[in-house]
Amino acid sequence: MRLSTIRGGLTALLLAIPLAVGAQESDTGGDPPWARPDAPFRTVFAELGGAGYVFTVNVQLRLTRVWLRVGAGGLSDRDGDVFWGVPLMAGTFFGRGPHFLETGGGVVLVDLNDPEPVLEGVADIGYRFVHPNGLTFRAMLTPHFGLDLGWFGPWAGLSLGYTF
Repeated sequence: MRLSTIRGGLTALLLAIPLAVGAQESDTGGDPPWARPDAPFRTVFAELGGAGYVFTVNVQLRLTRVWLRVGAGGLSDRDGDVFWGVPLMAGTFFGRGPHFLETGGGVVLVDLNDPEPVLEGVADIGYRFVHPNGLTFRAMLTPHFGLDLGWFGPWAGLSLGYTF
Protein backbone atom coordinates (compact mmCIF):
# COMPACT_ATOMS: atom_id res chain seq x y z
CA MET A 1 0.00 0.00 0.00
CA ARG A 2 1.50 3.31 -1.05
CA LEU A 3 1.91 6.10 1.49
CA SER A 4 0.46 8.70 -0.93
CA THR A 5 -2.73 6.64 -1.24
CA ILE A 6 -3.02 6.43 2.54
CA ARG A 7 -2.45 10.19 2.94
CA GLY A 8 -5.08 10.97 0.28
CA GLY A 9 -7.68 8.75 1.95
CA LEU A 10 -7.03 10.20 5.42
CA THR A 11 -7.19 13.76 4.07
CA ALA A 12 -10.55 13.08 2.42
CA LEU A 13 -11.90 11.49 5.61
CA LEU A 14 -10.72 14.37 7.82
CA LEU A 15 -12.26 16.91 5.43
CA ALA A 16 -15.57 15.02 5.42
CA ILE A 17 -15.95 14.98 9.23
CA PRO A 18 -16.80 18.71 9.58
CA LEU A 19 -19.37 18.37 6.77
CA ALA A 20 -21.03 15.43 8.50
CA VAL A 21 -20.97 17.25 11.82
CA GLY A 22 -22.66 20.31 10.33
CA ALA A 23 -25.39 18.12 8.82
CA GLN A 24 -26.45 16.76 12.22
CA GLU A 25 -29.36 18.32 14.08
CA SER A 26 -29.09 18.57 17.84
CA ASP A 27 -32.20 19.18 19.96
CA THR A 28 -31.06 18.15 23.42
CA GLY A 29 -34.02 19.48 25.39
CA GLY A 30 -31.67 21.05 27.96
CA ASP A 31 -29.56 17.92 28.51
CA PRO A 32 -25.95 17.78 27.35
CA PRO A 33 -25.88 16.16 23.87
CA TRP A 34 -24.22 12.98 25.13
CA ALA A 35 -26.95 12.38 27.73
CA ARG A 36 -29.43 11.19 25.09
CA PRO A 37 -28.66 7.75 23.64
CA ASP A 38 -29.47 8.85 20.07
CA ALA A 39 -27.96 12.37 20.06
CA PRO A 40 -25.02 13.19 17.80
CA PHE A 41 -21.80 14.43 19.36
CA ARG A 42 -18.09 14.70 18.71
CA THR A 43 -15.16 13.66 20.86
CA VAL A 44 -11.50 14.55 20.49
CA PHE A 45 -9.19 12.42 22.64
CA ALA A 46 -5.64 11.23 23.18
CA GLU A 47 -5.22 7.50 23.69
CA LEU A 48 -2.32 5.67 25.29
CA GLY A 49 -2.18 2.10 24.02
CA GLY A 50 -5.48 1.11 22.47
CA ALA A 51 -6.28 0.72 18.79
CA GLY A 52 -3.21 2.63 17.57
CA TYR A 53 -0.86 0.58 19.83
CA VAL A 54 1.31 3.34 21.34
CA PHE A 55 -0.13 6.87 21.35
CA THR A 56 -2.80 8.35 19.07
CA VAL A 57 -4.85 11.51 18.75
CA ASN A 58 -8.40 10.69 17.64
CA VAL A 59 -11.63 12.25 16.42
CA GLN A 60 -14.83 10.33 17.08
CA LEU A 61 -18.18 11.35 15.63
CA ARG A 62 -21.43 9.83 16.89
CA LEU A 63 -24.29 9.77 14.41
CA THR A 64 -27.38 8.67 16.40
CA ARG A 65 -26.37 5.25 17.79
CA VAL A 66 -23.35 4.68 15.52
CA TRP A 67 -19.92 6.26 15.99
CA LEU A 68 -17.08 6.67 13.51
CA ARG A 69 -13.47 7.18 14.53
CA VAL A 70 -10.20 8.11 12.87
CA GLY A 71 -6.90 8.56 14.64
CA ALA A 72 -3.22 8.89 13.96
CA GLY A 73 -0.13 8.60 16.06
CA GLY A 74 3.21 7.00 16.52
CA LEU A 75 6.50 6.85 18.31
CA SER A 76 10.15 7.29 17.42
CA ASP A 77 12.88 5.23 19.07
CA ARG A 78 16.44 6.30 19.88
CA ASP A 79 17.69 5.09 16.50
CA GLY A 80 15.26 7.39 14.70
CA ASP A 81 13.01 4.56 13.54
CA VAL A 82 9.38 5.64 13.47
CA PHE A 83 6.45 3.39 14.34
CA TRP A 84 2.96 4.65 13.50
CA GLY A 85 -0.64 3.49 13.55
CA VAL A 86 -3.84 4.83 11.99
CA PRO A 87 -7.08 3.36 13.43
CA LEU A 88 -10.29 3.57 11.35
CA MET A 89 -13.23 2.26 13.34
CA ALA A 90 -17.01 2.19 13.79
CA GLY A 91 -19.22 1.05 16.64
CA THR A 92 -22.04 1.86 19.02
CA PHE A 93 -22.78 2.99 22.60
CA PHE A 94 -25.04 1.46 25.21
CA GLY A 95 -26.39 3.40 28.18
CA ARG A 96 -27.50 6.90 29.02
CA GLY A 97 -24.84 9.44 29.96
CA PRO A 98 -22.63 10.01 31.74
CA HIS A 99 -21.76 6.26 31.77
CA PHE A 100 -21.57 4.24 28.54
CA LEU A 101 -20.54 0.81 27.36
CA GLU A 102 -18.71 1.37 24.07
CA THR A 103 -18.20 -1.39 21.49
CA GLY A 104 -16.82 -1.40 17.98
CA GLY A 105 -14.33 -2.68 15.51
CA GLY A 106 -12.34 -1.74 12.48
CA VAL A 107 -8.87 -1.74 11.05
CA VAL A 108 -5.59 -0.14 11.97
CA LEU A 109 -2.89 0.60 9.43
CA VAL A 110 0.45 -0.05 11.12
CA ASP A 111 4.00 0.65 9.98
CA LEU A 112 6.82 -1.03 11.88
CA ASN A 113 9.53 0.20 9.50
CA ASP A 114 8.80 -2.74 7.22
CA PRO A 115 8.80 -2.25 3.46
CA GLU A 116 4.99 -2.15 3.46
CA PRO A 117 2.50 -1.02 6.14
CA VAL A 118 0.30 -3.79 7.57
CA LEU A 119 -3.50 -3.72 7.86
CA GLU A 120 -4.74 -5.34 11.08
CA GLY A 121 -8.18 -5.86 12.55
CA VAL A 122 -9.05 -4.37 15.93
CA ALA A 123 -12.01 -4.74 18.30
CA ASP A 124 -13.03 -2.20 20.93
CA ILE A 125 -15.03 -2.78 24.12
CA GLY A 126 -14.94 -0.78 27.32
CA TYR A 127 -16.17 1.95 29.58
CA ARG A 128 -16.69 5.62 28.69
CA PHE A 129 -17.44 8.35 31.21
CA VAL A 130 -18.49 11.81 29.99
CA HIS A 131 -18.63 14.51 32.66
CA PRO A 132 -21.36 17.17 32.18
CA ASN A 133 -18.59 19.69 31.35
CA GLY A 134 -17.45 17.45 28.44
CA LEU A 135 -14.35 15.89 29.97
CA THR A 136 -14.21 12.31 28.70
CA PHE A 137 -12.40 9.24 30.04
CA ARG A 138 -12.23 5.85 28.32
CA ALA A 139 -10.81 2.49 29.51
CA MET A 140 -10.89 -0.04 26.68
CA LEU A 141 -9.91 -3.57 25.77
CA THR A 142 -8.64 -3.42 22.19
CA PRO A 143 -7.53 -6.85 20.95
CA HIS A 144 -5.77 -6.85 17.58
CA PHE A 145 -5.77 -9.65 15.04
CA GLY A 146 -3.80 -10.25 11.88
CA LEU A 147 -6.03 -10.16 8.82
CA ASP A 148 -3.54 -12.09 6.70
CA LEU A 149 -1.47 -13.95 9.33
CA GLY A 150 -4.28 -15.35 11.51
CA TRP A 151 -2.83 -14.18 14.86
CA PHE A 152 -4.59 -12.61 17.85
CA GLY A 153 -3.09 -10.29 20.47
CA PRO A 154 -4.78 -8.87 23.57
CA TRP A 155 -4.27 -5.15 24.15
CA ALA A 156 -5.82 -2.28 26.13
CA GLY A 157 -5.87 1.51 26.20
CA LEU A 158 -6.72 4.58 28.27
CA SER A 159 -8.06 7.80 26.77
CA LEU A 160 -8.64 11.33 27.95
CA GLY A 161 -10.44 13.93 25.87
CA TYR A 162 -13.31 16.34 25.42
CA THR A 163 -16.84 15.71 24.13
CA PHE A 164 -18.94 18.50 22.59
